[in-house]
Amino acid sequence: MQLQDVASGLSHQYTNFIDALQEPIDNSVSAIVKNEDYFDELTEKEDDVVEICISIIKEGDLVWFIVADNGPGIPYDTLQRDIFILGDESSSDGILNNVGWGLKQAVAWFENQVNINVDIEDSARDSNFRIITRSEEDGLLSVGGPIDGSLQIYEERDNSLWTDGLQGDSLEAEETGTRVYLPCTLDRVDEDLWKQGPADLSTRLHALQERLGLQYRYLLKTREDNRITIRYEDKDDGTTQVYEVPPLDLEYDTELDPDYPLVDEFEITADGVTYDVTYERGMIDYEEICAAAEEADSGLVTSGNKLRWYTPSQATAGVDVYANGRILMFGELDIFDRSYNPALNYFGGVVRIIPQNNSDEVPTENRKVAIDRGSELWHNLAEKLRELGVEEKRYDDDEEEEREEKPDEGEKGDGEEEGDGSGEEEEGGEEEEEEDSDGGGDEGENGSDEGEGEEDAGDETDEEDESEDDTEGDDNTDGEDGEDGEDEEDREDGEDGEGEDEGSGEETEEDEDESEENGDDTGSDSVVEQLKDANPDHSFEQDQVFDGAEVDLVETQEDDSVILWVIKSETATPADAYTLAMVQNHYKRENSSLSEVRLVAPDASSVFETDLSELQDYNDLQGDPYSIAYKPEDEI
Repeated sequence: MQLQDVASGLSHQYTNFIDALQEPIDNSVSAIVKNEDYFDELTEKEDDVVEICISIIKEGDLVWFIVADNGPGIPYDTLQRDIFILGDESSSDGILNNVGWGLKQAVAWFENQVNINVDIEDSARDSNFRIITRSEEDGLLSVGGPIDGSLQIYEERDNSLWTDGLQGDSLEAEETGTRVYLPCTLDRVDEDLWKQGPADLSTRLHALQERLGLQYRYLLKTREDNRITIRYEDKDDGTTQVYEVPPLDLEYDTELDPDYPLVDEFEITADGVTYDVTYERGMIDYEEICAAAEEADSGLVTSGNKLRWYTPSQATAGVDVYANGRILMFGELDIFDRSYNPALNYFGGVVRIIPQNNSDEVPTENRKVAIDRGSELWHNLAEKLRELGVEEKRYDDDEEEEREEKPDEGEKGDGEEEGDGSGEEEEGGEEEEEEDSDGGGDEGENGSDEGEGEEDAGDETDEEDESEDDTEGDDNTDGEDGEDGEDEEDREDGEDGEGEDEGSGEETEEDEDESEENGDDTGSDSVVEQLKDANPDHSFEQDQVFDGAEVDLVETQEDDSVILWVIKSETATPADAYTLAMVQNHYKRENSSLSEVRLVAPDASSVFETDLSELQDYNDLQGDPYSIAYKPEDEI
């Protein structure tokens, strides 16, 4: 089977340009970094330095990405034999080349974005990928698309292809290396890089600079001269800008716990391979992370002194997973078998997985954005990490009592914070407005690359901080008891009453049980009947559970899309907003037909509405926007 035969299928392997762009960057790293010894054996050898330049050239409806490096280049035979044959996992030349499908998938994805976009000019559809490489053996060679074409290799005499997009960069003068040209639509870049606000692309690219600084932090710290540079040019208005990617580390809140970061080291064996694992974690000091980023490049932080992509939130809570030379996964929480709650906003850390034998690598899925979650390695790692646990935000007794006494002030604070944020945007002008409502990256890549999702960097952290205070000061951290507004004292009084009068107590207990089990159902049943009456052509299922997420009603519409209903008999609280997000994530693990997740309640707190609005700007763990909504009971 030839590559041309499967090219169309390869084009659907990524959900955003950032993950697809990762592949040629990884190839550039692998051209020099062969295994984990690189990070331990420091040398001053000139050919040991990794230099990567990512040129981003905007012209009309198109954006060209050119990934250039200082590697040894690709000889003719290797280009012909290895680059465009189908995936081969039996061999690996470089720390991030353990799959064999990646470059083909990335090229196919980029070309497909141009081909399927009906809004761009017809001439732009002729824009195909190109690889330019120069080696000592065979000089300057090129191969170009479309990927489903003949893919002939040419000996090049036009040196401009070698220097395109590199004007002023030291890679212009390199005698060997590779350049990968990838076309994309401006609409696709806008969608993936930053979903909100009017800031121009040159400002938005700070989010990509930040993401790469987090992802390749170990590589950038290992050699003084290692570098990743982003060069931006807008051919329409002449704008140019250069961004040096700094290594961005996690910082921990040692005032909260002087022992942070907590570190455990252990071994794991899976499929006959033994790995050394280091698990570092703690509550992060977000202000210190932002301060270090600002010191490296003031453009990395917004006018509100926030990062664009990395903010303490549902999308980033969890550990980053390092393997094969870079961070593979961001904000991994599911491995701990924990559901998200705001107490985990500031929980962060790194799990580093290093094969004991340098000829081995950590196996990844085909897209290389994550470790295979079905693998024996992932299963054994999860088992050990769950024993060690996570860190959660902690309050002392005085803080808890203060929050219980003044819950309304907490809600008022959130409202004021929201107002202050709006004022900042008006005062700061267009660019600051954008920066105060930034969104970044993917997703999902919860992390991870997967997830890891777009953040509201302008005011997200402050408002979520307030939300934490409200939900955690009054509620159980798992959001199970307090979210319904129950008073712990009242429940204890009920138990005391049972002790005073056994007969009366039994009756009270039964009444309470009935209230808990059936009291809400009365209101829920009424709402369910109203929904059924309003949509007689739809089908309904009650009391369904999706991977642990409970749903009161599943409504299947005529087009087979699904609405999930969560019904409450009391005021909606901030924890309910996060419940809706959790329901969407859990349902979509096995289903793709979701239209919306809706909460029905008599009314809602202002803090709930703020959190719900913010979550609607994020992507879920599958890389799609959260489709969650609130419906007052009297509007059903």
